[in-house]
Amino acid sequence: MEPIPQPQASGGCLRRVIMLAGALALVVVGFLVYQHIQDSESCVVGVTGTHALIQVTGAGAGGSCDQMVNGSNYEYHYSGSITEGPVCEYSFNGLRFDVYDQGITNSEGNALCKVLAQDELPIQTTPPQFWE
Repeated sequence: MEPIPQPQASGGCLRRVIMLAGALALVVVGFLVYQHIQDSESCVVGVTGTHALIQVTGAGAGGSCDQMVNGSNYEYHYSGSITEGPVCEYSFNGLRFDVYDQGITNSEGNALCKVLAQDELPIQTTPPQFWE
């Protein structure tokens, strides 16, 4: 009696599984890179006539900075370097807000912190108070 021939496993099935796993890995890596880029998005808004700055970090940071600048006659996009330590730090709506100021009282920075503490964007609609 002759043995019954067993079907030979073809490499086609294994190749498809490997290709599918590779494609899935590329999608996952691409998503993670995209998330990292979005999470590290950052912009800075300055307040006219003061040293106060608001740095916004996270996905959609640019939109929040634009909203502050476009809603105010006293805020502008700032592109310089930040040399002071933060006066306060708040997080809401998936974004991180760091407020910087210099001077003895940090009056404008503290005013911005009070607004952020209420989970609101600090849109400057009145002229800043010049205490310093």
